[in-house]
Amino acid sequence: MNIRSFILSLLETPMGYIDWDDKIFLYEILEGYTSAYSMDKKHEKEYEEQKLSNPDNAESYKPLAYQNINRRFQKYNKLGILEEITTLGNSQHGRKDFKVSEKGLVFLIADGTHPDMHTSFGNFSQSKLFQTFIFPYFESQTIEQYTISLIRFIEYYLEDICLKINNALNPDLLEAYQYDTQLSLSEQYDWKSGDPEEDPSYMIRPISDLLIQLETTHKSLILDLVSMNEKILNNHNPQPTREDKIKTIQLLFKDRIFMNEFKKIKIDIDNSYNKLLNA
Repeated sequence: MNIRSFILSLLETPMGYIDWDDKIFLYEILEGYTSAYSMDKKHEKEYEEQKLSNPDNAESYKPLAYQNINRRFQKYNKLGILEEITTLGNSQHGRKDFKVSEKGLVFLIADGTHPDMHTSFGNFSQSKLFQTFIFPYFESQTIEQYTISLIRFIEYYLEDICLKINNALNPDLLEAYQYDTQLSLSEQYDWKSGDPEEDPSYMIRPISDLLIQLETTHKSLILDLVSMNEKILNNHNPQPTREDKIKTIQLLFKDRIFMNEFKKIKIDIDNSYNKLLNA
């Protein structure tokens, strides 16, 4: 999936406002509370624990009613930030389980409200987000032999990518350009037809601006990795050891895809430098 297709796929469900409480709720779903029933049980248990440990303030922890939790699941599903998990033999009226969608993952990563990427790297690496923004620049064995340093740079890069997407898909901004946030993209544009007048990447300014921004963001990832940018590496714990950094550099040096991308960037920089000298 290329960048354009990934971005436009996020618009195939209505756009809505996602606040901090929504994101905490999504985080809990990532932790495994995938149904209204399991979420309700979790909140009830936490409430009972608060009544014992902090009875004076227990009311402030009073959980949502089950019906309200269920409405939240339905709301998030309609907005496309949750997807229903379908299994063979599911009853239409039985318990429904959900998972955070690619769209929901983007909104969570944008604010850094996601599980630790080091411990959950296997799950993250299966996402279309990874396939679109990470896999084109590395060989598979580099990803499979990931280090703390490599994950730190990938995490920083993806948070930047997702923040850019989050800002561009702001409902107020889209509506300012006559985009109906209550409808899916396909209901408004025949964007697969090849007709430029039906292509939202040309017709909707926030989307066209976003795609231009995302064309070159991988260069910052590659240059940060090559230089082993200490500000990024030391921004979170655990901080990588010297041995981890050396292993990362060795992995990158052996990675033909990564090295080819780095050479392209170096050529661009050298050409730009020569143009400036000869201006």
